Amino acid sequence: MNQLKPLSFILPNGLAAVSAALNNEKIIAVDGTTCNIFTYNLDGSICDRIESLHPYRKIHYDFRTCRYLALSGNDNRRVFFLNCSLEEVGSVFLDLDTDDEEDEADTFELMDASPDSRNNESVIIATHRYSVRAYTVNGEEIGFVRPIDTARLNQNFVYSGQTEAFNYIRNDVSFVSIRNGAQNFTGAVPAEFSLRTLISDGEGNVYGLFGYQYIYNYILPIYLNGEYVLSAADNVGNIVDNISRCC
Repeated sequence: MNQLKPLSFILPNGLAAVSAALNNEKIIAVDGTTCNIFTYNLDGSICDRIESLHPYRKIHYDFRTCRYLALSGNDNRRVFFLNCSLEEVGSVFLDLDTDDEEDEADTFELMDASPDSRNNESVIIATHRYSVRAYTVNGEEIGFVRPIDTARLNQNFVYSGQTEAFNYIRNDVSFVSIRNGAQNFTGAVPAEFSLRTLISDGEGNVYGLFGYQYIYNYILPIYLNGEYVLSAADNVGNIVDNISRCC
C-alpha cells in the first residue's frame, strides 16, 4: 500500500467522524451516532455511504483476515465482526473478570477493540479504562498487554505490523506511546486537536484520526518509517496550510 498523505475530510451528514480505518484501497469512517459507514478514496474524496446495523463508535481493519472489528454505543462487552464488504456478520461478548473491585473498575468501560494475532490465531486487543488486555475471538481473556495503571485513562490501542501504538490521557494531557522493538517514543497530542482513534496501515506505520472544531476530520501521520513524526508544537495553521495545498 502506498504511504498515505495527510488529508482532511468532512462527513456528508455534518457530524464528526469518531473513528476511521484504513484498508489497502479505502478509508472507512463512522460517526458513532447514525447507522452509516462512509468510505473515502485515499485522497479524502467521498466514495460511498453504506447502511449499517448499528452506529459504530470504533472500527479497525484486520489486514491479516481482511475483515473489521467494531464497537457500538455504550455496550461495554460486545465486539462486532464485519466482513470485507462492511456487512455485520456477528459479535462476541468479552468474558470480563469482575471478581475484585480493581478489575471491575477497569473493565467497566470498553474504550477500544482492535485486531491482532497470537501463534497465527486471531485475537482481540481490548482497551479498558486502565489496562489493555488480549482476548480470543470467543471472548476469553488471554492476558495483559498493558497492566492496570489508574494514573492514566486509556483511549486507543492498535498494532501495525510489529509497531505498538497506545493513546492515553494523564493529567488532562493526551499522549501517544509507540513501541517498535527497542524503539520507544512518547509525545503529547497537539493541544488544539482531539485524537479520536489510532489507525494502522498494517505495515508498521501509524496514523491518527484527529478532530478540529467538531466537523473537521484530519488523518495525520504519527509514526512513519521508524520515526515518530507527531509534534505537540504543530499548530492548526501549519497543518491546514499543508493539507489544503493542491499544487
